[in-house]
Amino acid sequence: MLTDRRRRAAHRLVGLCELSRARADHPLVSVAVVSYRRHRELAECLRDLDAQRTTIPFEVVLVMQAFPSGVPEDMVAEFGTTLDLSAYHVDRGLGIHAARNAAIARSSGDIIAFLDDDVRIPPGWLETLVSYYRNPALGGVGGFVRHPGSRRLSTRLLRPVLGLSANHYRIDWGGFHAIPWASHPEHDQDADWLSGCNMSFRRAALEQVGGFDEGYGLYGYDDVDVGLRVRQAGWRLVSSRRLTVAHYPSPVNRAALPDYVREDEARRVRFVRRAIGGRPGWRTRYVLRLSWHLVALALQGIARGCPSLPIQAIRGARRGLAQYGQPTPT
Repeated sequence: MLTDRRRRAAHRLVGLCELSRARADHPLVSVAVVSYRRHRELAECLRDLDAQRTTIPFEVVLVMQAFPSGVPEDMVAEFGTTLDLSAYHVDRGLGIHAARNAAIARSSGDIIAFLDDDVRIPPGWLETLVSYYRNPALGGVGGFVRHPGSRRLSTRLLRPVLGLSANHYRIDWGGFHAIPWASHPEHDQDADWLSGCNMSFRRAALEQVGGFDEGYGLYGYDDVDVGLRVRQAGWRLVSSRRLTVAHYPSPVNRAALPDYVREDEARRVRFVRRAIGGRPGWRTRYVLRLSWHLVALALQGIARGCPSLPIQAIRGARRGLAQYGQPTPT
């Protein structure tokens, strides 16, 4: 659990510089936004949070990494007077897992919501989110993430066939996860995991599972992994169309596609081991599921001019199996 001692240790070890402290002593919700050098996108996200139509007390916990000199201070000056803002800056990149753990350690709300810096949020988002937590069995709730820049019919038709999207946030028989890419049903759904762009959890649930797993490295599987562990701890997860946000993926800090595919596949093995490692023949399940995924990567590589994507995935899988294939990750 994230005890008071561990929270104090997180404050010391991460080395963040505090720029401002939220005024509210007991906010119901802490909205955590971590950002790595994306000040323009972050400003738009903060404007949306500033425009929330709600009387619910909430704070924004902002963890900024490697921003240009003066930019963090300017952002605090712009938004710190109208938002209850706890803002921190560090000169290096912490990685998504460590940065979100730092935000948890510095938050106060009983509900902790996580947003990516490159999403746009409707003004009723927070009020709607809180209404779900009247159910004491609910450990987390998240919303559909629209991708306005991906409207091609071929994408909408092929993604479900290739296992890249589904009608709900699910983890399949091979330990691969999929999202509702093009649309979300009107009714709320039980979810296997929640999108990191737009997810929230009870503090008690996050403390029970120990927060985000920094063993994945700098990026990836933060959302699907913590969602899986919250469910394994006995909590219910729900996804809703009522909490929809729009995602405009920023080009800032994006790895080259071949590099991303290779590293992501190595990380996936760690997650698959956690998701289905207790089942007979989990490695066989993973390899069979990967075989179909390679077809999807081949088509994606042709469309994007990167025909080496399947080869990169195989390289990542081999490294992942060598690194994570035996002991259960902790």
